[in-house]
Amino acid sequence: MQAIDKTTAIQQPDALCHMCDQAIKIDDLASGMKAACPRCDEIITVTHRNSLERILVFSVSAIVLLVLSNQFAFITLGIRGMERSITLVQSVKELLAMSEISIAVILVMVIFVIPLLISGSLLWLTLQVKRKTVTRKSLLLLRLIDGLKFWNMAEIYLLAVLISMVKVMSLAEITFGFSFWTFGLLTVMLTAAMLHVDKHQLAQTIKQIIAQRDGIEQPPADTETPPLVSCHICATVQPEHNQSCWFCYHQLESREKPSLQRSWLFLVTGMLLYIPANFLPIMITRSLGTEETSTIIGGVLMLWQHGSYPIAAVIFIASIAVPIGKFLVLTALLTMQQFNLYRDQQSKIIAYRVIEFVGRWSMVDVFVVAFLAGLIQMDNLMSVYPGSAILAFAGMVIATMLAAESFDTRPFWNNDE
Repeated sequence: MQAIDKTTAIQQPDALCHMCDQAIKIDDLASGMKAACPRCDEIITVTHRNSLERILVFSVSAIVLLVLSNQFAFITLGIRGMERSITLVQSVKELLAMSEISIAVILVMVIFVIPLLISGSLLWLTLQVKRKTVTRKSLLLLRLIDGLKFWNMAEIYLLAVLISMVKVMSLAEITFGFSFWTFGLLTVMLTAAMLHVDKHQLAQTIKQIIAQRDGIEQPPADTETPPLVSCHICATVQPEHNQSCWFCYHQLESREKPSLQRSWLFLVTGMLLYIPANFLPIMITRSLGTEETSTIIGGVLMLWQHGSYPIAAVIFIASIAVPIGKFLVLTALLTMQQFNLYRDQQSKIIAYRVIEFVGRWSMVDVFVVAFLAGLIQMDNLMSVYPGSAILAFAGMVIATMLAAESFDTRPFWNNDE
């Protein structure tokens, strides 16, 4: 792989790095090899042996497992002679019965909609590629899959279920139903499928099929290459002065879009929501006529006092350390970009990658409360309800995820161009 100077007459690059905008020429890669940006070390593409066949198998398996996960008991809970079994669908219905509509919608998206969209879209796209029936709309489907990857939280929900069981195992007898195991396998299938999806390779394959079938030829390169831009739909590299992509006809987006303002907006929103999320109760427990409320930090302290040190550490990291860390890192990155402080770009990129990866895991506390509220509904014996902080905390996590997603790292390399 080779870096290209975008300011001189050059051969057409294969890709622009989405982290630093470096123009790159990618050589033919053997199976199992990867190509990384020579400037910021971002992985551009990874080749997998029989990737289409594997994606097809994982996608079909995920759809079957998703159906099975909603047909049988998920968890059975026994307390003092009373027994209660619940399915994933029932857990959502319980939240709706409590008028927790927003949390129920989030749960539906995480448990049903996003896994179905990812697996269904992958199945449809791979079948189109294998049959060579792809169209330009197939590139939109690829972009949808890439965007959904950021919001896939099935594995976080599964972790939240396990944490919930640790919380109640001293009070009740727990039995994992058939749907629990199928949902666990579903998360494995989704993860395996997404690991084999390479956006660059798939986009190139789709474009090659369309170009050969429809006789599309690439426009001749300019004698002196102007600033380049990569189409956000098909990733075709072309001059920035083009108003629309010559291949897929979609409007081109330059880096002049107000990403910095959007990131500030989402970050400040997340900070404001984090205040009530910490001071208001996140969970309410009613047992034998008494009511007990707990905040995020209160729940961590209670777990610590009961000797559940690993679970207390997980909740503390996900609900306190990670959000505060994201606030600090994003504020620093946005401030440095606001005032054109572009030194030591590599450390900034590393910090950004970390917060982008760990940010969604803060949702684990929301899923813990939501699952316990759906499971533990035993009238006067014991019932759990979401507190008023849960919606604020969920909003904080989503806002900070949007802040990280909106942040454009490419301006950090402005002085190198």
